[in-house]
Formats: sequence, C-alpha cells, structure tokens
Amino acid sequence: MKMKASARTRTLAIAVAAGSLVAVPFATPAVAASSASCSKVTTPPVAAGKKGAVTFATCTPAKLSAGGTATFTSPPKGTNKGKFVFTLAWKGGAGTTLGLVSYGLAKGNGNCAKGTTRITITGKVTGGTGAAAAIIKANEAITGSTCAVTTGAKLGSSSLEPKTAFKL
Repeated sequence: MKMKASARTRTLAIAVAAGSLVAVPFATPAVAASSASCSKVTTPPVAAGKKGAVTFATCTPAKLSAGGTATFTSPPKGTNKGKFVFTLAWKGGAGTTLGLVSYGLAKGNGNCAKGTTRITITGKVTGGTGAAAAIIKANEAITGSTCAVTTGAKLGSSSLEPKTAFKL
C-alpha cells in the first residue's frame, strides 16, 4: 500500500509540475480567485526522482487556449505529500505562469477510475511573463485534482480528474 501511495503521489506531483513555480516567502497575501482553467492535464509515466513534463490543453481564456507544458522532477519514492515550484510555459509565445503548489493524497477516489489514486493540488501563482501574466495575476489560486495511475504499464502517469478543471 505504501508503494501505491508513493506512485500516486509521484504522479500527482508530475501533474502539478505542469507549471514551474518560483519560491516565495512564507508571509504572503491571501490567495485570489483564478482567471484561467484547463480541462485537459496529462503526464506520461515518470519514475521517482526523474524529470518529466505535464501537458496542459483545452484552456481558457482564448489567449491561453493552445495550452502549455511544465517540467518537473518527480518526488522520491514513498512521498505522499509535498510542495514544489513550477513554471508553465504557454504555447504560442503567451509567456509563463509561475507558482508554488502543495499536493497530497485526497480523501476518497472521487471520479478517478479503479487503479488510480486521486491527488489534490492547491497553491498560488507567484508571477509570470507575457500575455499569461496579464491574465493570471500573482496570488491567484491554483487548484486541481488528478488521477495518478498506481499499477500496470502506465504506472506514474496521471490525468486530470474527470469532470474537473485545473484552475490558475
């Protein structure tokens, strides 16, 4: 069971890593509502401690509709929760979104399929560049729920929980 949790968490971290976050001081203003969302977020299998990429697609508003990619390093085996910084590079020269994210195993499996574990993602935007920075402001909330594959050939991969959106 410990192995399942670590694979699930690793997958979540990969999904969350879809954006590279920048470290921020602990004493920061309250988190504001989100200005953008993506209804498709996927991560291919990534082994513990290895680099991977998260793909964001089907995003709104229109200037960010092409989506983007975030790179990350998968957490060590056995990690069930944590924090990391991510940078999401938007396609089409729309700039970047930086954030600080926390992730952890969710209570219950929600809409996630059997053989996956639901991971919750919360955090806040810490900055950005280009058109993305004009749309998604610092201190806006980052929220999402992903389904991490914990067994089989797709172990370590993840996708957005069905009927949800990744918001930032």
